[in-house]
Amino acid sequence: MSKSVLPEVSDGRARERWLEKRRREFLPTQYVHVVFTLPRPLASLALQNKKVVYDLLFRTSAETLLEVARDPKHLGAEIGFFSVLHTCLLRAYGPRNLMKMVSS
Repeated sequence: MSKSVLPEVSDGRARERWLEKRRREFLPTQYVHVVFTLPRPLASLALQNKKVVYDLLFRTSAETLLEVARDPKHLGAEIGFFSVLHTCLLRAYGPRNLMKMVSS
């Protein structure tokens, strides 16, 4: 899948076309939206060390989802997911939310 950016909100038709294209990329299954949030005290560290902190956030959140899903007490299965670092409305703290869409 290529990198894709949601068109400006003011262009409703372009936005709808973009959303429809993304929907066609999904497998025909249900998805669960999971959010991992970087604690505010780590935000300044993340701004100064983006690669290290966000690589760590991506890796540890993925490992956590896989471990919990494999556990028979929870799901007992392998799962698929993709991750997106939420960068809208950055404010002074930078991106803090890592969104994951998990197939169920």
